[in-house]
Amino acid sequence: MKRQIALMLLIGLTGAGVGVVLAASDAAPLRLVQTIALPGVEGRIDHLAVDVAGQRLFVAALGNNTLEVIDIAKGQRARSVRGFTEPQGVAYLPETNMVAVANGGSGVVTFLDGASFEPVQTVAFGEDADNLRYDAARKCLYVGYGGGALGAYDAARGARLADVALEAHPESFQLDSASGRIFVNVASLQKVAVVDTRRNTVAATWPVVAGAANFPMALDASHRRLFVLTRKPPHLVVLDTETGKAVATLPAAADADDLFYDAARQRLYGVFGAGSVIVFGQRDADHYEALATVSTVAGARTGLFSPELKRLFVAVPHRANPSAEIRVFDTGASPAADGGAMKAPLAKERGIAARAVSRGTNPDPSVPAPVVDALRGDGSDVAAFKPQRLERADVAAADRVVAIGVDLGEVGAAARAGALVQWDDIPSFSASYPKAREAMLWHVGSLLEDVGRRRPE
Repeated sequence: MKRQIALMLLIGLTGAGVGVVLAASDAAPLRLVQTIALPGVEGRIDHLAVDVAGQRLFVAALGNNTLEVIDIAKGQRARSVRGFTEPQGVAYLPETNMVAVANGGSGVVTFLDGASFEPVQTVAFGEDADNLRYDAARKCLYVGYGGGALGAYDAARGARLADVALEAHPESFQLDSASGRIFVNVASLQKVAVVDTRRNTVAATWPVVAGAANFPMALDASHRRLFVLTRKPPHLVVLDTETGKAVATLPAAADADDLFYDAARQRLYGVFGAGSVIVFGQRDADHYEALATVSTVAGARTGLFSPELKRLFVAVPHRANPSAEIRVFDTGASPAADGGAMKAPLAKERGIAARAVSRGTNPDPSVPAPVVDALRGDGSDVAAFKPQRLERADVAAADRVVAIGVDLGEVGAAARAGALVQWDDIPSFSASYPKAREAMLWHVGSLLEDVGRRRPE
């Protein structure tokens, strides 16, 4: 039997219907859409970079001493470039179509022509040249290296700039161009160093109290929040970038090496070598929760999130996996609309044949503009969705009827025994879209669990 779930909203909440809400809640936070093989690539895989316009992914294959170039559009490797010694960091400079590769073994950064992949220049920094970050506004490439230094290279003038001395080797670091600061994980000392780029010095250091081995880092500049993953023990730590104080600490998984912030969806993607990606949701600047855990493979601990492509790329080494590969996850799939009904991928992923139909008790002629804008930022375009009025026939035909903040009265009396569900704790979408979105995610997931348990064989 194909189950149908009719969902209704009080007009005061969104001005439309729950079909809009289902579009917001989307499918699972990550959906595997592609696996790109890297045959012959052996050993550890380190960091990645992307050329959005050219649809190319660059992979630092540290253990293989190669740079792997992937054609994202075709879903296949375009070439494997040799001539490196322990390539660790990689960055793409779009203005000049150059690829920079940090060599941990030789301590040099190699600049490659992005068309021919021939070396154009090498710049010596020092041992263990590691993470790279490119500040496109300043045309400056930053390099973490050695026993404690953050190097800089002026890509416009082709000149190396003065270093910033650190107390120990830098791991992941994040650029906050607006404030003129760089946040640097100094993992061996369980600290974050705050670099003032205007004075070229360390302005402050913050302890990471919740754990040691703080390798990955991400930044939400708009909310002034810095995210750090620790390995011992595994935690996600959220720091206030004005005070350096921890405002939240959550359990995480083991062997973290990459972390990314998705501003459009207010999520974090943590990549863990224990064999998973954890998606954390940001309710507001001080409150976070784990939304989903996606299994990968042991040793897959590096990746890259591209907000422009709405893709999370995870590097899988040839270790526990039959061969090396890149797994590509969609972070922004949109549900399909069919005659005013929104299909729920959450149901499909659970093996439930469900179709969600949106109706309102007193619907507007169209979805209000603020709701359209919020959902568009979440990857769903509902501008053409036409809200429809709830009728007794809709209620009578539904396997589940969810009333959100409204008494259905006589119309609700047509529901089958036990079919009517009341959700009265959904925040107003106009007041806080992220809070309402996550509340709906939780409720829809619980609803489908119930439907799945009761469905006929």
